[in-house]
Amino acid sequence: MREVRENKLNRDYLKNAVFVVLSAITKLVYGVILLKVIAVTVTVKEFAYYGQIISFFSVMIMLSGAVLQNGLVKYLSPLTQCTSSKEYIAYINASLIIIFCLSFFSFLAALVLINYSKNIILPSDVSSELLYLVVVMQLPAVLSSWQLAINNSHKKPKSLFLVTLLTSIVTVALVIVLGHGLFELMFLSLLYHFLFLVFITVSNINDEIFKPRMLFFSLLPIKELKHLSRFVYIGLASFLSIQTAQLLLRGRLGDAAGWDTVGEWQVILRISELSLFFVTMFFSAVLYPSISSAISSKLIVKEYVTFFKVVYFSIVVGLFSVYLLK
Repeated sequence: MREVRENKLNRDYLKNAVFVVLSAITKLVYGVILLKVIAVTVTVKEFAYYGQIISFFSVMIMLSGAVLQNGLVKYLSPLTQCTSSKEYIAYINASLIIIFCLSFFSFLAALVLINYSKNIILPSDVSSELLYLVVVMQLPAVLSSWQLAINNSHKKPKSLFLVTLLTSIVTVALVIVLGHGLFELMFLSLLYHFLFLVFITVSNINDEIFKPRMLFFSLLPIKELKHLSRFVYIGLASFLSIQTAQLLLRGRLGDAAGWDTVGEWQVILRISELSLFFVTMFFSAVLYPSISSAISSKLIVKEYVTFFKVVYFSIVVGLFSVYLLK
């Protein structure tokens, strides 16, 4: 019986890993095509501006609550068998409350930066419209991470693959047809998050793991807010510090060595980010939901062992693919 259970566990991991690999490859190909289109459409200096604005966007969505994703997966994973329970619905609402509160403060901070201190991150001659575009698109991006966390907690890699594939195809088609300048390319690359939000929300509703009526919660989920707030502190201390450092470093490098140099550095950095994405997707979509739902230390150890047996080879192959596509 023990061997049968272990074989079934390995098969489930393998099945999930296959769809995660397909999702990662799809996002990787999308990223490569998008970067190629941008590289042949804009100048090296404009490519540097693009990278700087994307980093500013990353900082904004982290400030707005994207760092909640791991926390939501942790607390929802053990509750996936009863999505109608008060606790499950409470965590859904608590996460949304935190997202809207953080988004409001992030919105105000961004407006102050754009109007009074834009030259910290970009030259004064660069249009502020690009930064305002980022401010508008921050909420759809954070909400897409929120819905992604719900998907990951239920271990739905097949749905994630289909959503990623559809979003990538639509966005790439729009970029190829309409991407004639820096503003259009910036808008279309950020539009990816809005499309992903729409598709994954529809998918989660169809899978019955999220229902709009869950958002009408009568009581303020105090306990759940406290639990999820811890992950905000952790995320802001780690992920945000890295992106902020890159944002400031690009600005100083642009002033000292010119924005053409920043553009060349940005190309290498994007390759590194694609490699990191391939690795982190396995952890967020396969491993983390499994260990979150484990009920003992022995089961957690077993989850780790199974994960590395089944997935490690896929990660190595994926990173080698990123190297070949550089």
